[in-house]
Amino acid sequence: MIMEGNIKQSNNLIINNKLGKNTKIKAIILLLILFIVNGVIGVTNIGCAPLFGTKESQEETVVVERGDIGETISIIGKVVPENEMEVSVKSLGTVESINVELESKVKKGDIIATLKNEDLGIALKNYEKDLINTKDRIAQEIKVAQDAVDNADKASHNIWILNQKKSQLYHQQKPPKGATGEDKTTDKYQDSVSAQTDKISLEQAHDAYWNVVNNLNTIKINSKVEIENLERIVSEAKRELEDLILTSPIDGTITYSGIKIGQEIEAQTTTQVTITDLSKIHIEADIDEIDIGKLKEGQKALIVLDTYPNEELIGNIYYISQMGDESTGAVTYEVRFDIKDKKGLEIRTLMSATIDIEIEGRKNVLILPNNTITEKDEKKFVTQVIGEERKEIEIETGYSDDINTEIVSGLKEGDKVLIQKAE
Repeated sequence: MIMEGNIKQSNNLIINNKLGKNTKIKAIILLLILFIVNGVIGVTNIGCAPLFGTKESQEETVVVERGDIGETISIIGKVVPENEMEVSVKSLGTVESINVELESKVKKGDIIATLKNEDLGIALKNYEKDLINTKDRIAQEIKVAQDAVDNADKASHNIWILNQKKSQLYHQQKPPKGATGEDKTTDKYQDSVSAQTDKISLEQAHDAYWNVVNNLNTIKINSKVEIENLERIVSEAKRELEDLILTSPIDGTITYSGIKIGQEIEAQTTTQVTITDLSKIHIEADIDEIDIGKLKEGQKALIVLDTYPNEELIGNIYYISQMGDESTGAVTYEVRFDIKDKKGLEIRTLMSATIDIEIEGRKNVLILPNNTITEKDEKKFVTQVIGEERKEIEIETGYSDDINTEIVSGLKEGDKVLIQKAE
């Protein structure tokens, strides 16, 4: 009985061993089949790494295709009003009335607020009274001076007439022709003395005339200066009174108001009201000096406001500052963009915006990645893949950005080229 049991146990071991060997053989065959299939797939697909590697399996390729290429500068900007005025009260006084509220719409010339200053009114009346009295006094002084001129002119003229008459009378009474002796000598002496006396009298009359003329001119000149000074004082006093009325210099909206009734305005430089024309806005941004040379007026930009992230607005550069700013440590330049179509959006000042500026671009052109192109002797080349063949092709390139390059000639759409391995 013991023998029989042992024999049965041995037979079972033999059967189990046979089964184990068959299973292992099948597993090995299955693995070999999988490896072979994987190798075939690796050979037929360039770029995959099969178990049994080939030169072709280590290569990566790309296909020449059509697309858009270009360089874009992205910056952050903000919405700024085209026209905004900060208005301050120019005359000191007490706020008497306010006609607007925050966000009120106003027209140019509308009264925003009025102030009162009684001292200015009293001063203006005194200045006007001084001006009237001065004009009356000067008018009287000019009249007196003019009368003196007229009298001196008459006196000078009368002396001249008298001299002319004396000369005529002398010629009528002088000794007859051919007279000799003492009579003739006396005549010559009297003639000389009389002529000299008449000449002196006339010169004195002329001097007196010009003296009063000069006096009249001096009075006129001095009085003109005096009156102009007083008129300027009166005009300034009137302006100070007018400045007690605060008016809007533009059409717009009250975006800041710092005044209230009864307030004493003591500093002329303090901004009291800000008026903003919200109908005309633009986007303002600072461009680094590295990129400023790439920009020009008229360049298109894509603008997205943070408030409306799903709306793309089209803008154009219309202003580039000539003056740099280095207050932040780096040199930047102010650039302004207009918005062609607001798309009905309610755009407010100081809204943040992302701006993409298309520096230069090509649409629907043949492109390849930059890492497929090599350069030799200032010429450009690629390695074209045609089946099993590898062929170096000279190409002509166009615009290039950080990723792709435009292919002008040498290749056509669909051609396959190798990606160059970095050394």
